[in-house]
Amino acid sequence: MRPTPLVLALVSLGLTACPGAAHRPAPEPEGEAPPTAAVYGPAELAPRGMGGVAEPPPAPPALSSPAARCPEGFAPLGAVCHPAAPALVESRSACEREGGAACEAHAGAVLEVLEVAHERYEAIALGGGEGREATRLLARQLKQKLDGAERLGAAYEGVIALPAGPWRHHAQVQEGALWEHLAEGLTTIPAPAPLTPEQQSIFQAALEEKAAPVREKARDLYVQAVTGAAGLGLEDELIRWAQARLRAIDGSGAPAGEAEQE
Repeated sequence: MRPTPLVLALVSLGLTACPGAAHRPAPEPEGEAPPTAAVYGPAELAPRGMGGVAEPPPAPPALSSPAARCPEGFAPLGAVCHPAAPALVESRSACEREGGAACEAHAGAVLEVLEVAHERYEAIALGGGEGREATRLLARQLKQKLDGAERLGAAYEGVIALPAGPWRHHAQVQEGALWEHLAEGLTTIPAPAPLTPEQQSIFQAALEEKAAPVREKARDLYVQAVTGAAGLGLEDELIRWAQARLRAIDGSGAPAGEAEQE
């Protein structure tokens, strides 16, 4: 029996599905306290160096092989990635020796380098082509997008691991935007032709199921950034942007509750 176009599309994109089986949406998380108004904050502002993302994206796969999962110009150190450029290796050494201001200077320099990589990552399009070629093209694009997200995420985690005050919370926001962008991209992938309306619905539901944990990862990073920044008395453009993204993810009418802690 030849596989249907729906099965071919789902398998080529790494989406699990059994022919004829009803799609079951991912269960809602239980027992999670909503953030307070302080977490949601006021204004809707876009962060710097995000490649123009106004309505971003969610949850990364585990770092499978750190050595193979670092962006260009970065090298593995444990489960995270750090820059390999001599000047940044030197500034990291200064951070390890001196701490404090040296770590903040190093973290700021690393995030500046990552802005360019982040913009390149966001420029990777999903979709295009016609017929079966469209499915093959999409599978290649999706692999490139997922690999790029995993590598960038590991690099942001390298900054988050530093004792770098505000900069580590900025890295949490940027990584959150990385995963939210990916989730948004997953849910807007066009269904390949030829699919019936029912098959298109199953395809889109499978994409949404794939995107849900990614979006949750983004939300967790935003909450960590906002609550961590509140502990430092920090409220700047990037933190307010994270507050706005939390409102967008949770819904503008979300009730206040106990503040979530890191």
